[in-house]
Amino acid sequence: MELKGEWLALIGFSWAFWNVPKRDNWIGWNEEQKLKRMKYIAQNTRFLIMPEIRVKNLASYALNQCTKRLSGDFLKIYGYPVFLVETFVDKAKYEGTSYKACGWENICETGGYTKKHTGYYYTGEKKLILIKELIKDSREILKKEYPTYHYYKPLGRKKMIDVSKLSFEGENGLLAVFNEIKDPRDGHGKRHLLSSILAVSILAVLSGADSFRGIERWVKLLGRETLKKLKFKRGKAPSESAIRKLLQRLDGQEVDDKVFCWLAKQTKEILDYISVDGKTLRGSHAKDKRAVQLLSAVLHKEGITISQVEVEEKTNEIPKIKDIFKNINIEGSVITADALHTQRGTAKFLIEQKGADFIFPVKENQKGLYEDINALDEASFSPGAY
Repeated sequence: MELKGEWLALIGFSWAFWNVPKRDNWIGWNEEQKLKRMKYIAQNTRFLIMPEIRVKNLASYALNQCTKRLSGDFLKIYGYPVFLVETFVDKAKYEGTSYKACGWENICETGGYTKKHTGYYYTGEKKLILIKELIKDSREILKKEYPTYHYYKPLGRKKMIDVSKLSFEGENGLLAVFNEIKDPRDGHGKRHLLSSILAVSILAVLSGADSFRGIERWVKLLGRETLKKLKFKRGKAPSESAIRKLLQRLDGQEVDDKVFCWLAKQTKEILDYISVDGKTLRGSHAKDKRAVQLLSAVLHKEGITISQVEVEEKTNEIPKIKDIFKNINIEGSVITADALHTQRGTAKFLIEQKGADFIFPVKENQKGLYEDINALDEASFSPGAY
């Protein structure tokens, strides 16, 4: 850390120590979770204020500024964030005041052992173990059976669906839903069930993964017993290429419809508000062909696309809204869309056939309705009138 070309403090971070039993007990994870998720903990290994510097509260300020950017720096350099940061303070010499001033928690003391060569020896020199959580509920995140969106997104991003609350086993589970899809692969070299690969892919995306590599990383964070629940033989996870090659050969619309119908049975809360919007698929433009246009239905809160259809070259978005919701139960949901979809036929479809409500803006593309609304007396809609 420097100011006007002058060094004020030096702070270093590294990967955390492996063998810290009291910290592991505090987190509450098992050995398999620790093995796969240890990298999400960093250690403050060095912290030095330059001897000639005398600035009040500089130590806690410098430490706080570094921890604010630490997770983002790890994500940028190594491809993953940091959830916890720890340090060890010699209690015989220091009290850790600067750390405590910026929110570090003293969880316990070390056992007083030190490592020499291949063994540990008791010295009696105990140190304070100070830890700062960089993400709220980081302990719960680290020991979850199913990894959450935090493993992929920088701090502060919108939360995705907690898949631990969803059912994927049993007669109405996700695995059973995907058993209905025909496997496009031949028998040669088929190591994993189609339903298993599809299930982990969907669960990973719902948890925040947004690429084939992201799905693979999510699967690798699962425990062996969890993978066995998902019907992977011997609890062995599929590779990125196995996931990618299978997903690229499937009918996306069929998968979309089955996934959303399954989600609808899990909880009604996620279907409260659905937005309909049209977008151009990036990178789909060809020399002799226009870019692919998609009309999508997206959950407001989670930002997840639950259904989408392609808008053909010789049509437009208006009639396609019926195709999006054709096979989906949206009874009681509120549908929002832009002014293009402010159409009498669309409104009747949503209310009469699907039992949903809607919020549509009115602009000058509906000239008569627009003028009628502008001519209304707002006093007629006062709360006292109802």
